Amino acid sequence: PLHVPLRARPVQRARQRPLHVDFRGDPLPLDMPGVSWPVGAARDPVTGTLYGVTLGGEGYLYAYAEATEAWRVVRSMEQMDAQGLLLDVQGRRLIMTVGLVGPEGLAVIDLAKGDESPLEIAELSGLLPGYTDLYDPGNGPAPRLIPRGIAGDQLLLVAGVDPMFRRAGGAASAGPWRAYLVDLTTMAPALVGYGNGG
Repeated sequence: PLHVPLRARPVQRARQRPLHVDFRGDPLPLDMPGVSWPVGAARDPVTGTLYGVTLGGEGYLYAYAEATEAWRVVRSMEQMDAQGLLLDVQGRRLIMTVGLVGPEGLAVIDLAKGDESPLEIAELSGLLPGYTDLYDPGNGPAPRLIPRGIAGDQLLLVAGVDPMFRRAGGAASAGPWRAYLVDLTTMAPALVGYGNGG
């Protein structure tokens, strides 16, 4: 396993070795903003960089260089609440779902131009079918919309209780969920899977 010193909770990467947070390791440098709510992590195998994004307050995108074991702040999220993070290795881009109240769009960083290149913000071009079935829009917080996979310009997003996660003992998590495929050229979402729990 890869051990990363950080004052945060452990993160699990799908279909890869676990990412362990070493609470005995060196904390973030004092001149860096502390981690509030980690909501996504992705490792770039090309550069050996681990990215992490937080929400809460301003929110930040952090980077950890495995070669130098050094942390840095890549950018402020400028109060855009990040909901999840995905690295598109082939397309060389970091993709974050963002929204202040619910899913509003994507923030994309073109890694070919460097991870400090400007955020490209793209709004979803349509409503997410079935999304409001997952919560009470008048009374409850909207569930996070998490990027789970990408093939070319087709991005898979999951909201609600993610069916990819398993409980102890291997049983699938129960609860309502929706899966969407977003065409990144048009930003049009399509419902491609759902479950109502039980």
